[in-house]
Amino acid sequence: MFKKIIPAILILPLLACSGCGTVANNNSPSPLDSTPGQDSRPFSADELIKNAELWNGERLLNDEFQLLIEYFDDRVVKDGLGVNYSAFGGDFLHTPYCAGEWGNGLLTESGSVSPYGVKAVSTFYPNPPKTREEAYERIQEHLKLTYIAASPDSNDKLLTSMNCFYPWHHYAGEAGFKNLGTEIGVTAPGYQFRLAMNRGAAKQYGTTWFVDFSSWSAGDDGEFILDYNVENPEWESYSSPTGGHSINLVERSFLLSYMAGADAVIAEGGQHIAYYSRDDESELTPYGEVCKKINGFAKKYSDMGTAYTPYAIILDKYHGMGIGNGRGVAVNPDRPIFGNLFYADEEDEFTYSIFDTILWKGALSADVYDNEEDVMANTKYGDTFDCLLQNASPELLDTYSALIFSGNIELSDEELGNYANYVKNGGDLVINTAHVHLFAGLDVELPGDINNQNYAEVPYGNGRFYVYGKGGLPEMSYDADGKMQFTYCGDWKTGGLGLILDKLHGEYMPFAFSDEIGYSVSVKDGYMYLYAFNNEGVSKENNKPTVIDETKAVELTVEYTGDHSVLSAEDIYNRHNVELSGNTFSIDLESGGMAVIELKLG
Repeated sequence: MFKKIIPAILILPLLACSGCGTVANNNSPSPLDSTPGQDSRPFSADELIKNAELWNGERLLNDEFQLLIEYFDDRVVKDGLGVNYSAFGGDFLHTPYCAGEWGNGLLTESGSVSPYGVKAVSTFYPNPPKTREEAYERIQEHLKLTYIAASPDSNDKLLTSMNCFYPWHHYAGEAGFKNLGTEIGVTAPGYQFRLAMNRGAAKQYGTTWFVDFSSWSAGDDGEFILDYNVENPEWESYSSPTGGHSINLVERSFLLSYMAGADAVIAEGGQHIAYYSRDDESELTPYGEVCKKINGFAKKYSDMGTAYTPYAIILDKYHGMGIGNGRGVAVNPDRPIFGNLFYADEEDEFTYSIFDTILWKGALSADVYDNEEDVMANTKYGDTFDCLLQNASPELLDTYSALIFSGNIELSDEELGNYANYVKNGGDLVINTAHVHLFAGLDVELPGDINNQNYAEVPYGNGRFYVYGKGGLPEMSYDADGKMQFTYCGDWKTGGLGLILDKLHGEYMPFAFSDEIGYSVSVKDGYMYLYAFNNEGVSKENNKPTVIDETKAVELTVEYTGDHSVLSAEDIYNRHNVELSGNTFSIDLESGGMAVIELKLG
């Protein structure tokens, strides 16, 4: 089974100046400092993951991952596709106390319900909150009174919240929900970001977590859902054998959710999509075959250790982010904060930029209304991040190798002490020059002016501050009369962040890759598991066939750079051996291709 463990926390504002500036020596050893292959000890997962108990939690069912095929058809169990709601004693996603897609249902400023809303919520109107703090408190009140109070057992692990366009998983955790979920598919971009938010929230609040894949899609020609039953379609005029998403995207997403440590994946409407008809003898559709493949793989390889996420991004408690179809989803994209209530300020744009320009380029801002191709991104850094609110416990913070501050963070005295101790104890804290004032009371001199393409590394106790952001070359612009003017860079610049991440990734990620791809890493004693997937080359317009661009295939070379030797390598997903040359191997990833490499370490 996958266990939930993340060794590093990234704080967004700090990433902005990851260049090579004033560099100080750090006395604390990196896990990758020694020469590869020279460590004679057997590999132990705790070499990379500290205090795994804080990353692990109980499973939703039978202490193992579940592929849940919605709804109650027993054929899906008999045919090996997964379980259905009967295994949980009922449809926990549609009870009165399940907060399904609760963020989508906030009323708009005009008083009409958001077109994506499931439940009309009058929390914000006709008297909208005046501040972000008030918006947060109203959300907490709404969740507790509408859902938590309606639950027969507030400690029930199936007390469920699910977020889609509004990534407010932590707010549900703060309210007391025990099972936190993310809906992907539909017209929602940024799948990897959503999983990072969900997984981080589950760790912060000690909950289970799941991913729901919705096969609805939309475009200028309308809304459609994948349905192969042409003679008797389940969703009538909305049903289409070319509706929904490419089967390749479904498979990549299901497998990423499993490898990321989710407790369950819900195949929304799956019992109707997995068969060509309602006939008991009906054959499986391509969608059904993918469900069967993923379920069989998860059962065969049920113990793949813990998803390794060495970094955590620290979010302002009142971030109120909204993403999708131009950030706000729907009604007023100019006001993407807290469901179209507030304009995005410079700090909000800084936070958004960390995710959309540094970590998963273009995936959050992708216009997926008519094409799915950019919902996931190939990246240098893989899926190795969690997202935490700033009030995370010091015990959880200490499990990460690096923390990265995002915008708008102000620290209480207690939180300041937690982050100062985190660095003293050996952690790496990445901050923007705009955050330097938060640490003015510490016995450390942090620079407030740094070239935007540079950074400073400042030792503090056994750890390091990384500072980037303000200063650098002037930016050219024109005034209203067309006269050229120059402005020196201010705070909230991300130019140096990539340099810092490159350095940290070289220390904390025990692999080097020849190309940017999607990947995640899991570890257990004696083994590492690398899920490599190519997010390029597969596109699908709304209600049209999938298009494959074969030129986007990747010949990927991977080097294990850790302290041990690779004894063997096997692609356990595609069932073939991988040839090793020392600690290096190569695999071919076709467009949309996937591989799960099991590495035995000695």
